Amino acid sequence: MTNDKIKAVLFDADGVTITPKEPFSVQYAKLHGLDPKILSSFFDAHFGEALIGKRDLKELLETKRDLWEWKGPIENLLTNWFEAENHKNQELLILIHQVRATGLSCYLAMNQEKYRSKYIKEIMFPEVFDFIYSSAEIGMKKPDPKYYQYIINELQNAHVIHEPGEIVYFDDSVSNVQAAKDLGLQAHLYTGVEQVKKVMLS
Repeated sequence: MTNDKIKAVLFDADGVTITPKEPFSVQYAKLHGLDPKILSSFFDAHFGEALIGKRDLKELLETKRDLWEWKGPIENLLTNWFEAENHKNQELLILIHQVRATGLSCYLAMNQEKYRSKYIKEIMFPEVFDFIYSSAEIGMKKPDPKYYQYIINELQNAHVIHEPGEIVYFDDSVSNVQAAKDLGLQAHLYTGVEQVKKVMLS
């Protein structure tokens, strides 16, 4: 039986519900003999705009083919990317299914650009969550407080919650957790499935 003070649960994607051994960029660099720091520069300098819907990832990758040393269709690169990181945290997903069966709402709250967001929604997690919130659709990304406030407003408008404190949130980023705490969420730095069970039942 879940804690009756909890009305909704938010889960992060990468590092929580999605757990590949290595990010795609690291796998790709190893496979193609590239310096992973070079690919890291792509994410540091350019990827952020795609995460909030201001740049199209396909168009962005087209302009950075030389960086990736990719000669094939960009769609194929994205397919390789998304499939390489399609590692679901199966134990956690079983728990999420059990929690939802009790009537408690569960959501995915992620920083993702639009193409991988679509892949996660339609291929990885169809019907797993009550709703999936993506930074590309919200137009803001974690740890921006406006990102969390958007979700809070949505859940309040849907009469899922009354107060932010009725939301439990699991993320593997310290800054994301702190930003959520500052808005009143019951935010936890994710350490594993047993932690989630303990929080939900405490």
